[in-house]
Amino acid sequence: QLILNKTVYWIDATADYQRGPLATRYLPDFERGLVLRPKTVALAVIPQSSGQSRTVVTEQFQIQFRDQPSQLKVVTVADGEAADALRAQLASTPRPQLEKAYLNYYAKRYPDISQIAPISISDDEDQNKIEITELYSVPNIWLRSSEEQHYHCEFQPTDLGRFIKPPAVPVRTMPLAVGFPANHVFRIEATLPAIWSFQFENKVIEDNAFRLRRTVTGDARKFVLQYEYSSLTDSVPAERTAQYLRHLDEASQILPYWLTGP
Repeated sequence: QLILNKTVYWIDATADYQRGPLATRYLPDFERGLVLRPKTVALAVIPQSSGQSRTVVTEQFQIQFRDQPSQLKVVTVADGEAADALRAQLASTPRPQLEKAYLNYYAKRYPDISQIAPISISDDEDQNKIEITELYSVPNIWLRSSEEQHYHCEFQPTDLGRFIKPPAVPVRTMPLAVGFPANHVFRIEATLPAIWSFQFENKVIEDNAFRLRRTVTGDARKFVLQYEYSSLTDSVPAERTAQYLRHLDEASQILPYWLTGP
């Protein structure tokens, strides 16, 4: 407990990489704490943290025709607790190892991808915001199986997959933990090499534990695919697990998006 200018703050002394104003720093829901002073006779109530956590990932594609490599720029902006966690990762991971991990992350989707510039990192400690920029070349982004007539590009918010993943033990007698708080926006902006046609969309999957929205917008030469995920609680009661799993399955169906080529 810290009292500064007559204002009471609760601080997690083990959170070495927290930054930003004291009033907005994230604190787990500890509920009670023991204040070590002579007149203490009971546990003190710790108010629920007002600190927010948000991650916005934007993938910006410059899509080319099949005979030319496309370009991918990835901008990740983390605020609040998400920035704290990312700052801790950056402090403990050498830059070459980090770049290799990021490259391999995208290579699972685009096997021929290559990095064309070092990653750049900007850390605004006063506002507790971190921005990371990556730049890649993506050959062979257009794919076609032997059964298909047209080529297609696949886009997917792989970062959201960890929230939509079903549990290892689906039949439960105890509550199922849900990552909370979690507020993630995943945005894909693709500039196209010619005039394209695609349908606008607005799809929402809602559960008592989470909400996922996918929208598709754009114009003749650009489309924007945006996902917004929010967790609404930290657990699912055992009797609601089956319903939760059905909604997870519905959510997983709207994660991939295919852009059909000419």
